[in-house]
Amino acid sequence: MATFSAQVVDLIGAFSDETALDSFITEGANEVINAMPRSIQERVAEETTVTSGTTPSEGHKVLYMLRNDGTIDQPCRRIIASKRGRAADSSDMEYATATDPAYYVQDGKFSILPSGGSGNKLVSMPTYSQASALDASSLSAITNFPNEAEYLVTLYAAIKALQQNMSGKLGDTDIASALSRITAAVLNSEDEIEDSNKMVANIVLGVAEIAESVADTDTSSSEFQIAADAINTALDRISTYNWSDSDTFTSGSAQLTRVKAALDDAEDVINADEPSATTDAYGAQANEDMELVSSALSIAQTEIQRSQAHLAEWNAILKGAAAEAQGFATEVQARGAWTSAKAQVWNGYFASAQAYAQAAQTYLASAQGYANEAQARLAIDSAEYNWYEKQQAKLQADYDRGIQLLRAS
Repeated sequence: MATFSAQVVDLIGAFSDETALDSFITEGANEVINAMPRSIQERVAEETTVTSGTTPSEGHKVLYMLRNDGTIDQPCRRIIASKRGRAADSSDMEYATATDPAYYVQDGKFSILPSGGSGNKLVSMPTYSQASALDASSLSAITNFPNEAEYLVTLYAAIKALQQNMSGKLGDTDIASALSRITAAVLNSEDEIEDSNKMVANIVLGVAEIAESVADTDTSSSEFQIAADAINTALDRISTYNWSDSDTFTSGSAQLTRVKAALDDAEDVINADEPSATTDAYGAQANEDMELVSSALSIAQTEIQRSQAHLAEWNAILKGAAAEAQGFATEVQARGAWTSAKAQVWNGYFASAQAYAQAAQTYLASAQGYANEAQARLAIDSAEYNWYEKQQAKLQADYDRGIQLLRAS
């Protein structure tokens, strides 16, 4: 026959806590003994020799005590320890005699009256202590125990083992460990986001750089905008000096008007009848008046020089406006380069923030992995717990029914 451990495993599946099984079958044996009717107890009881005042009372469920009167074994009546004096007093009506002996329990030991005599016997059901529990891994039967009731001990131990398995599921260390790792991963992720010099800090620094750049470039009062406006003003002046200003084209003092007038005057004295048809350079030449020709050409050269002077003045004005525009453009370029440098700085901050964000995401992915692990383990534990619970209910019903049948025997 299989050992009690093997029988329990057959009912509930794997169970490796042999110390607990030893305890369970010991408890079960005592409980079944207490449920037995006296008729069954007397059938399997053991008879042992008793030494009055010495034999311990623990480990025995007493059925009766016997004292030999020299001829036969006389049954002892049980008295309470407080009446032991009366049972020893020959003048008392409760006096114990050789043919009417008595026994009592005091200080965990059996005592029999009258004292002396030999062949004292104890008939009892053995009971068991956890201090020296039954060995479930080696025993397949219990001495002085009814064969038909031993299965109840197995059921009792199986029920207790299932309850231990269920309580073990409530404290699954693997799930607790996974939950701890989830917490640690989330905290690490928060650190990557919120700790100094990490994601949020770098974003703040990057935004500050952008705000500073915006203040320098994107407001009506920014240095960048002022320089850009100045470029526009200078360019407007160039446009004005070239095409829109009457001083350039139409008025009498205009630079180009004076240039044109001087050139016209030069042309007039050459071949436009100035001061007359015979005295302009062509007329004088036709008349072979070389002195007048020379004079006319001298006047024309003077007018051409005057036009060149007026043209130089006009160029100087345009160059001044262009130089002013170029100066402001250079300033804009410099500020643009400064803004580009700023952009590299804030991009650096944002790149660092992105790296910390990726690290945080890695931690969160780990947390999700641990959460999945915990969920998977919880699903397995729940399925096993449900099976344990149902099996425990079935075995409990079988045990209760067996105890009822035992008591009715």
